[in-house]
Amino acid sequence: MKSVSIGKKEILVVKDTTVFGITGSLKLVHGTENQSISLASHFDLSKVRVNVQLHRGNSTKTIMNGDLDTLLQYCSYNEDALTSILAGTLNLLTPANSGVKEVAQIPVNLHWGGVIDVQGDDKLEIAFEITDNAANSALDSAVLEFTELEMEGVETITPTIQIHTLTNNNGVFQDSLGSNVKNIMFISRSATSSVEDEKVLNNITLTSGEHQKAVNLNWRLLCARRFEDLYNSININARRQNFLIHGNAPLSGVDIHLDLESPKVVDSKNYLVYSKGEYFK
Repeated sequence: MKSVSIGKKEILVVKDTTVFGITGSLKLVHGTENQSISLASHFDLSKVRVNVQLHRGNSTKTIMNGDLDTLLQYCSYNEDALTSILAGTLNLLTPANSGVKEVAQIPVNLHWGGVIDVQGDDKLEIAFEITDNAANSALDSAVLEFTELEMEGVETITPTIQIHTLTNNNGVFQDSLGSNVKNIMFISRSATSSVEDEKVLNNITLTSGEHQKAVNLNWRLLCARRFEDLYNSININARRQNFLIHGNAPLSGVDIHLDLESPKVVDSKNYLVYSKGEYFK
């Protein structure tokens, strides 16, 4: 277990085990008695950097590298815990009261979609950095504790998470994602609600070796599929304009085309994220 505070970076080195992801929590302490903590007002998850590197032989593979906000939204898409985080509902360890400073906690659980067998001379480095501007000055402290999430399994292919940042005011994004691709997701941190007037993504076209013809999904079809995944309006509203484009079945030869509402594509707040298996021996 490692812990990191504001303005600091900590690296956890993992050896001789099989790892599925990262588990931990972020604890926030208000600086004033009888005052409540608001995630939206007091802490910016996007100011926490996460970087996971696998060192094997003479080579290094990036497993994931991005901000905590985007990675949580990707890794926890179907989980109720994400609904609470996006809605700003915190787990209160010590509620605000007269003479008492509020202490709140946010679960941090990230996984990369498969196991990594860290054996022999292999070394997995998990780094968290909380930048100086992540927390509002009203907080006394913000400390993130984290450790590896172990799971039994066999690493047939090395899992990674790939993040493409969409550029400002761009109405089109297209790319070849390659093979062994799954869990393709569009994430918008600029959108404030799930209504159609707020939409960022208009339409997607996806082709792969597993599809006999191109898959075309407009915004309303994406919404219908999301309702099937998330079951209720509370979960859906919390995810705003985030959509799972393709699920857990690996695809080969993937090409993707996104049509976007260009005025709503804000730099460093809209992403295409997906899991990709790579052969790394």
